[in-house]
Amino acid sequence: MNTEEVGGLDVFSAQTALTYDESVLKVIAVSHEETFCGFWGVLTYSIHEGTILLAWSGMGSLEGSGPMVYIDLEVLSSAEIGQSIPLHFEYFVFNEGNPFAVTKDGAISIISAPDIVLSDTPHGFGQVAIGTTKDWKLKVTNEGIEDLVVTEVLSDNVAFTVDETAFSVSPGNSVELTVTFAPLDEAQYEGILTVLSNDPDKSECNILVTGVGVRSDPDISVSPTSCDFGQVAVHGVSETELTVSNVGTEALVVTDIDATSPDFSVDKTSFTLQPDSSERVAVTCSPSAEGTTTADLVVFSNDPDEPTVTIHLLAVGVTPDVMVSISGASGNPGTSGIKVSVLLDNRSDVAGMELVVNFDPEMLTATGISTTSRSAHIPVFITNLNYGSGKVKLLIVATDGESIAHGVGSVAEILFDIDADASLGTYPVTLSDVIVGDARGNPLLTGIENGAVNIMGSTEVEGDNRSGSMPEEFALLQNGPNPFNPTTDIRYQIPDVGYSIHIALKVYNLLGQEVATLVDEIEEPGYYSVKFDSQNLASGVYFYTLKAGEFCMTRRMALIR
Repeated sequence: MNTEEVGGLDVFSAQTALTYDESVLKVIAVSHEETFCGFWGVLTYSIHEGTILLAWSGMGSLEGSGPMVYIDLEVLSSAEIGQSIPLHFEYFVFNEGNPFAVTKDGAISIISAPDIVLSDTPHGFGQVAIGTTKDWKLKVTNEGIEDLVVTEVLSDNVAFTVDETAFSVSPGNSVELTVTFAPLDEAQYEGILTVLSNDPDKSECNILVTGVGVRSDPDISVSPTSCDFGQVAVHGVSETELTVSNVGTEALVVTDIDATSPDFSVDKTSFTLQPDSSERVAVTCSPSAEGTTTADLVVFSNDPDEPTVTIHLLAVGVTPDVMVSISGASGNPGTSGIKVSVLLDNRSDVAGMELVVNFDPEMLTATGISTTSRSAHIPVFITNLNYGSGKVKLLIVATDGESIAHGVGSVAEILFDIDADASLGTYPVTLSDVIVGDARGNPLLTGIENGAVNIMGSTEVEGDNRSGSMPEEFALLQNGPNPFNPTTDIRYQIPDVGYSIHIALKVYNLLGQEVATLVDEIEEPGYYSVKFDSQNLASGVYFYTLKAGEFCMTRRMALIR
């Protein structure tokens, strides 16, 4: 309800009565907020059977023109299209009739119209591989009372298309359109869909659509891109992890992971990764000599852009404070009580050590552990023959200032029985979870060296004679006894490679100097045992190396005078 300019007319109050047809109209709300007289005074009103009574009372003179009050009306379902419903002033009075007010009635016309409503706009398709498509359903609803006629649906970007561009929707119903995103290049896309219709208020509706075109390929990511192991004991072990991920849209196939130096290795070399998945790869460093060692770890995959990924590796091999190793042993199936020694070569006094010895439980059974002259005085010597399948645990702890003095020799002896049905061959006996500390509780830099048990046929003899069964692979076994004084036996085996092969078996000191040549000739396939006499060599650690064609293997032994 509006009024013309009333400024200067000294209007302090107003009253009116407005009538309407309550059979087709219903008053929902009455408000004078956001009108020019909203801050002038107080509005009171009441509704009585098709009549609205309104009264204004101000604190001063009303100034201005425009809307005095807003009345919200609901058109009831009983109204008919085309009907005109009058709104009639019964009276309108400013103050008590001065100034005089002239009123003009109004009317509400009932017309028919569609009302378009669109769902979920704007819309992002996300990443879609080039050469493929992704669909989205756009719902068009008519909430009006007349048929909605969509005359055209336009797209300003060819990457976005719609399956229907012209259609009708009856009142209260919907139509679902299929909007398709088909990227042509590796890029970000943006488009506007325009829906044109006969909605009188929203004849043109715009919808923002976006998407990203990506290549339909695997995409490899490896972290970290370099690994610095720091100082690692020679023949010791240090481990870290790489994460290989597929951030592409197709399966990533890792075909190989190869290190350019034998001082580095991984726990897995091939696997397949689905998009958005990862695999952890353990990388192990075990330096074979003192000094800085570098290598590249190369990951090969089916990534078309990056078929190889290189990770740079670095470590510094240092002489360990302590070397823990396992001696070798030999026996026939059914042999009982073969002895395998836990050897300790320490340059510092050792106050405690803990380790696990691992073996093949199908071939060997651990039957006992005992101390030696180097460890007999240590008050705590705890063993567990049943630590797990194929595992023996050993714990040595010194107290009251006791320790294992520096030197070389056995600190424990483990007895094994060879199963009567054991297969012939060489079976590793390895160390794990090795911890060595001094009297102050400080860990000592520790290297480890594993051994093996050689299960032989009953016809094996010493020298260069062969047993009744031929070995299947080259092998250099741990010498026995070890430690030794002054002699020890070194066993090795040669498989049948189809021809005679040159064999070289030599002994070296810690400086890498050759101190003895035990074998240097062509030999036939078979099992061999050579006796090494230390003669005038000093006590200490020595290495013996077997070379046979491309095969080369080195083991460690200790001479104690």
